[in-house]
Amino acid sequence: MGTVGLVLLADDVAYAPNAIPSSIVEKSNQFIISKVGQDFFDKYIKIDCNRSTYCPPDEYIIEHPEAGAAFLQRPYYLMVYSFKMPEKTFVDGLIEFAVDTDGNVIPEREVMGIPDPTKCNFPIDEAEAIRIAKNAGLEEGIADWKTSFHWYAGDLKTYVWTVQNTLSTPSGQGYSAGGKGVTIDANSGEVIQNYQWFVQPEERTTSPTSDIPITLLYMSIAIVMPILAFATWRIVKRKNKRSAAELQSS
Repeated sequence: MGTVGLVLLADDVAYAPNAIPSSIVEKSNQFIISKVGQDFFDKYIKIDCNRSTYCPPDEYIIEHPEAGAAFLQRPYYLMVYSFKMPEKTFVDGLIEFAVDTDGNVIPEREVMGIPDPTKCNFPIDEAEAIRIAKNAGLEEGIADWKTSFHWYAGDLKTYVWTVQNTLSTPSGQGYSAGGKGVTIDANSGEVIQNYQWFVQPEERTTSPTSDIPITLLYMSIAIVMPILAFATWRIVKRKNKRSAAELQSS
């Protein structure tokens, strides 16, 4: 057997952190093929050797099992595939799922990105998505709209377009950037949802003109000032003694 991402090996052992045993790859391939068919898989889906990786047990979850899913306590493989359609260049998605060390899909980890071949015409391109967003009432905003074609996880489980504007930008400490967006089914053109987005900057713990924390700045001043005062006193004292000596000698 061999490993993906390396030369073929005589056994089925991975010799690099992201090298996946070929038996795991084959079972993962067959899982996707069972959903999309061999022809569709061969044309549009390919394993991503850089993103697919072996994941060791999570020591924190082992010590705190209530903090995460049970499968994280055991080793597993994160399998990542690219989904691209050359005839539709905007189709550039990722398929992700997890398998155990026997190559069985882990149901606790959501399977993401496997398309339904009967719903892959994707007649809605970027220009049409923008037109639909305008008709849905998306305001022009203060910056160019941002578009994205991607997998919509959760209950819907399909590929969508999102088109979003920008209505505000950061203008100082305590202010956030934000705007609105529209999610559009990439097959039907249906508006799935209207949403709002925002980015709240982290609270600053530094002075506006420095990266030094204010408390540290005050501590530095408190330490340095007495030293400067003492050094100045010593200089003045020496100068006075020198002056007195010069007067006596004269």
